[in-house]
Amino acid sequence: MFSIWKISLLFMVTLALKAETIIKGKAPSQLGGWTDVNLNENDTELQKALAVAIREHNKASNDQFISVVSNVIQARKQIVAGVRYALTAQIAQTACRKSDSAPENCTKSELSTLSQHKTCTFFVVLAPWQNKEELQQNSCA
Repeated sequence: MFSIWKISLLFMVTLALKAETIIKGKAPSQLGGWTDVNLNENDTELQKALAVAIREHNKASNDQFISVVSNVIQARKQIVAGVRYALTAQIAQTACRKSDSAPENCTKSELSTLSQHKTCTFFVVLAPWQNKEELQQNSCA
């Protein structure tokens, strides 16, 4: 059982964390709620989620050429059994053929001059402690 001092300590820590969030100018998020990801920061987890999204997109597409993310429009994350990312990004085909190239060797610099950009929405779940990288949803227009 929790004693009164443990409950009080837990309450004070929670209150301090919310105060720190408010002082930093960020609105406190609800547990399980979506929060925006700052696209101007070098967020390695966001980069991992984008890599999973485009890797799985390329595997599932019937295109002959490898696509890459050319621009990230919006990224949000949600804490679930891991971190779930909702990503809106522009993708474009490169001049690298799937049959000739390893996807990691094909970059934005190899964009085809004929390539049209598509806007895609991806939902990716990362749970590194379970070695889980899952693309849950992939839709492009």
